[in-house]
This record gives sequence, structure tokens and C-alpha cells, in this order.
Amino acid sequence: MKKGSKRILHSEETKATARKLRSEGFTHREIKKKLGIALSTIFDWTGHTVLTSEQRKAVLQRNYSKTFPERRIEQLSKQARKNLSRYWKIPYNKDELISKIRIFYNKNGRIPMKREFDMYREYKKRFCSWNMAIEAAGLIPHKVIFSTRVMAKDGHICDSFAETLIDDWLHYNKVSTLEIFRTVSID
Repeated sequence: MKKGSKRILHSEETKATARKLRSEGFTHREIKKKLGIALSTIFDWTGHTVLTSEQRKAVLQRNYSKTFPERRIEQLSKQARKNLSRYWKIPYNKDELISKIRIFYNKNGRIPMKREFDMYREYKKRFCSWNMAIEAAGLIPHKVIFSTRVMAKDGHICDSFAETLIDDWLHYNKVSTLEIFRTVSID
């Protein structure tokens, strides 16, 4: 042995006890506490032993019960009910959601976009999609979210509503769109 080395030799009986405890489902740290041996030594002796799924579940349950005993779980749940009860929401039903769409339609004269309501998830949960919620409210949904081709007053087919407005303004002010399209693109 080298000078200053503190190597401890353990008996075969101690090794057998460690192996037996490990095969019964104890963790390396639990064996360390029972036998008073270094963790690395226990791992060397019992590293080949594999715990069954039932033993792993029992280990997790033991660790969980140390962290959250029944008494602590009851205390935490009471605190949560007391402190978080003001944030609990009353779940919406289909009639309330439909009435919100109808109120918006009557007030603004148009179908609401899903971004205008911060409750898109509720509508999707109850009706499977935004368009189905609009149909349930008795309205015709906008099936296409992207641009629609529109014909301007001068006969030009525009790719968007904005282009139609510009094209109609140019036509109203008697500006030829062909001159503009040679130099500048509107879209």
C-alpha cells in the first residue's frame, strides 16, 4: 500500500449483504446508509444487479413519499384552493360562445376573425374549428383566408382587395394603369 492510502477491506459477508439488499430493490444510497460503506464501493459490488419494473416503481414511491408526505400534499392543496380560486374560470358552453359571435356580428356588421377573440382554443374545443363555430352561429364563414381575385372597374383582374382599391382610384382619376405598370409594381 502507498503511504496515506485509506483502503478498507470488507468481508465477503458484507458484500453478500449489499448484493442481497440490492436484489431486494434497495437503492445504492439506501444500502450505503444501512451498511456505512462508500457509494462507489457498493456500486462496484452491485452494479450488475438490475431492478425489476416493480422494484423501480417502489423506489420512486419511496422517494416521492419523502418529498411529499400525505400531510404535505393536503396542506399544498388547501393553499392552492385558497390562493388560486380567483383564477379559476367558469367553462363556456356552446350557446355562450355562439352568442358572442352573434353580438359581434350585430355590432360590427361582419364576421369576426378568430384573432379578434382571445378564446380560439375554446371554440376549437367545442366546435372542432372556427368555421364550424361561425356556421353554428348561423353565418356563412370565409372559407379562403388568402387573397381573392377581384375585377377592377377598368376590367383589370387584381390579386388583392388593396390592388383593386388602387386600380379603381387610378381609373377614377383617369390615369392609365399601363403607364404605371411599366415602371412601378403595385403589389
